[in-house]
Amino acid sequence: MKKGLYITSIIIGIVIIAIYLFLYNKLESRNQTFENLQLNAAAEVTFDEFGIPHIQAESDEDAFKVLGFLHASDRLFQMEMLRRVGSGTLSEILGKDFIKTDLYLRTVGLNENAKRASELFYTHPNSKANKNV
Repeated sequence: MKKGLYITSIIIGIVIIAIYLFLYNKLESRNQTFENLQLNAAAEVTFDEFGIPHIQAESDEDAFKVLGFLHASDRLFQMEMLRRVGSGTLSEILGKDFIKTDLYLRTVGLNENAKRASELFYTHPNSKANKNV
């Protein structure tokens, strides 16, 4: 059990590092100008060598809208990658190099265990999901 958990942790760590390295090479293409976020004026975002976004906007309101957009887009990417780790479908977007990782993650059964735990949560008589709160 400990060995399987250790190996799973290593694989997830490798996936996270691979994603980081992939994105690190794409930082220059992330620099952009926002004009379609219902802003009062155009806003510009540039990323430094560490991947830190720098927002240039004419008003605080516009800067906060762009910040929210950046946060949501990064969070959406993170959630998608974690979903793919859990379901063993990383190779669909990262290529054939991740097929062995997908096979291992499917063997571990994270997706099936999550579904089973969710069903137990919703059918358990003491679950808050079954009470009118």
